[in-house]
Amino acid sequence: MDSKYGRTMSSVLVTGANGFVGEALCEFLAVNDMHVRAATRNEIDIRCEKEDNISVGEIDGNTDWEQALKDIDCVVHLAARVHVMNEAELKLLADETFLVSDGKDLSTSDLIKSIASGIGKSPYLIPVSPRLLNIGVISLEKKLVARRLLGSLQVDSSKVRRVLGWSPPPIPPKLR
Repeated sequence: MDSKYGRTMSSVLVTGANGFVGEALCEFLAVNDMHVRAATRNEIDIRCEKEDNISVGEIDGNTDWEQALKDIDCVVHLAARVHVMNEAELKLLADETFLVSDGKDLSTSDLIKSIASGIGKSPYLIPVSPRLLNIGVISLEKKLVARRLLGSLQVDSSKVRRVLGWSPPPIPPKLR
């Protein structure tokens, strides 16, 4: 019971519900029996399956909030344009490509073992010498194919870290 207003707060609108804090808040509220309406800029961004979701479009002075605010007791505004301090910076980043990774490199066999463990299965891997595979592929005159199949598949996320100051969120222990 909310002592200030003398009623129970049960419906919360969360803007930026697809962000790091927004997702966590939506989950927390839902677990604690609150009705959550998750507001995002577009339907593609909506990731909260348990909540009442609504797409509000770009958030500015022209945003129509009527449907989003219907039967809502509280608004938690978490929507933001992150990592952009001004329009000039936005234009500089417009034609850029950024690669992201969690910073933990895995071999293909490690990835397969991790997936199998996550679904409660035992992987069945047949070890084959990369040198033998390389010789076989090169003999077929497919050097580029050999490089793609046998080379390193590491993602270099140094640019996004350097330019945007981005770093991956911590991996929960249950997902390691």
